[in-house]
Amino acid sequence: SDVEALYLNVDGASKNSGIYTSDIIKETNTPVSAGFAGQNIYKSFSNKMDSLVSDGQITEWKPFAYDWRQSVEDIVTNGTFYETGEVSLINTLQSLVGSSKNGKVTIVAHSNGGLIAKTLLKKLQNDKIAGVNNLIDSVDVLILVAVPEIGTPKAVAGILHGYGQEMLHGWLLDETRARELGRNMISAFGLLPSREYLNRVSASPVTFVDSAIPSNVSTKMVQAFGSAISSYDEYKSFLFGGEGRTNPKVGQTNLPINLSTSLFNQAENLHNGIDAFIPAESLRVIEVAGWGLDTLASFEYYPKLCSTSIGFGMVLDQRPRFIIDGDGTVVVPSAQYMSLSGNAEKYWVDLEKINDDKFPLAPGVKHANILEPTSVLEFISNIIQEVSVTNLQYLSDTIPVDSKNRFRLSIHSPVTLDAYDIEGNHTGKVCSPDSEFCYIEENIVNSSYLEFGEGKYLNLPEDQMVKIKLQGTDIGTFTYESEKVSPGGSSAVSTFVDIPVTTQTQAEIVLNQTTQNPELKLDVTGDGVTDFTLLPSATFDPVVYLMIMKATINSLDLPLAKKTAFNKRVDNIIKSIQKGKIDKAKLRADKFKSAL
Repeated sequence: SDVEALYLNVDGASKNSGIYTSDIIKETNTPVSAGFAGQNIYKSFSNKMDSLVSDGQITEWKPFAYDWRQSVEDIVTNGTFYETGEVSLINTLQSLVGSSKNGKVTIVAHSNGGLIAKTLLKKLQNDKIAGVNNLIDSVDVLILVAVPEIGTPKAVAGILHGYGQEMLHGWLLDETRARELGRNMISAFGLLPSREYLNRVSASPVTFVDSAIPSNVSTKMVQAFGSAISSYDEYKSFLFGGEGRTNPKVGQTNLPINLSTSLFNQAENLHNGIDAFIPAESLRVIEVAGWGLDTLASFEYYPKLCSTSIGFGMVLDQRPRFIIDGDGTVVVPSAQYMSLSGNAEKYWVDLEKINDDKFPLAPGVKHANILEPTSVLEFISNIIQEVSVTNLQYLSDTIPVDSKNRFRLSIHSPVTLDAYDIEGNHTGKVCSPDSEFCYIEENIVNSSYLEFGEGKYLNLPEDQMVKIKLQGTDIGTFTYESEKVSPGGSSAVSTFVDIPVTTQTQAEIVLNQTTQNPELKLDVTGDGVTDFTLLPSATFDPVVYLMIMKATINSLDLPLAKKTAFNKRVDNIIKSIQKGKIDKAKLRADKFKSAL
């Protein structure tokens, strides 16, 4: 209900006129005050700035909290509404200029705040040209930390589907309400990849595939856009539903909404201005990008086979693609956009190394709390004090070296996906057996868990993967895929296809110590004893499927006569397949399961 109170009208205006901004988030406090267990967001940064004031290094600093639902341009032009009234960003800057020892001000901006900072400076440039004021001359340094300057692909999945926006696995915020909040939020549109993103980043933010026999669920997308978005005009057409889709029902988050053309045009105008922003020679611009965490680079629409009341059918699903060139939210090319044209200095923060060294004594650092590490704070402090920046741990002006293999694991319902390291630390979803309350744990260092469409996705370094556990949650089949990605970018995929599952089913994925290939140890009855040990196979194996089905049926509380009849029928089918009377190679999983 708190989220629904933040909903906006189609023009982007708040439905609730009583909403106001309070303060920057120093630490998390959901669902109750977290105290020592909470995660710091801007607490250490705030304390560092306070210490610079108390030590006499600077006269004053001011945080500027804002209503993140508003348009960036509106915040710069009109300020933001606090409980005590409107607070102007320009007046805040002017106040700091007045108290500064040298009449100069440094702006430090994080995430979306960087779009606000660039919009502010662009306005001040225009004000100087128009003779309104010379306030632009008083800003001597701009530090942008993890700023999606030209957008981020994660915003596409977030605004079209609500993916990746959940809080406590939907207990505080679910995908449906996240999408309803975002569909009229102009600031969310500003985080979408801009024209410059499409021009400068080779990887398409969205791709499409269809089945050999047209699926009728992704077919129109493939016909309209091919296998990938290849131009900005094509990208806009997709966002507006150019292939002919209609807006889905509110709860159908697997189907993309059509974006508002008027809100998108506002965001487009914003980026046309700030993406072309060229800072004055007197303004030092520094871009800091987080690196080393699996970050959504694109996602693909594809047809997925699912069971229905009348058999099997196709539904539209999505699967994500990850790179490590980011902080978990923003890809590096977007965070270092201006440096590409020589208008900024660029730095990388090695978040992977920070987390490796600090674990388990400190929570993992990623996009939201990238201003927490001591090295980042010291870097900002040195810039402010005009101290030379050299030999800062975890932070450099060259791209970090990727030296680890990574596993990217995926599975589709009805099975849980949980990873454990050698210390028993867990990454996955935890649900209370007595309620609907669930939350995500990411306690393995540099791991991440995401539910995206119908799939569950888990990323972790190879040296942290000891055990993967699966638990059936319903009757059906599951396909498990493990992609091992090397530092050079090459990958090897291992798959277990269409494995029957019930709520009794338990499974464990382990690496064979000799071959280093994964093995699936399947416990059909849930009694703790392995019934099948399976090797990876990219194709459906009807014999394995039938053997597992036979063991599953025999474990159920059914009359002996029914079990005997089923076993006899299954044995006959297996013999026919083995004798070649049924062509195993031509059997399709969907037709076979439907017939069975």
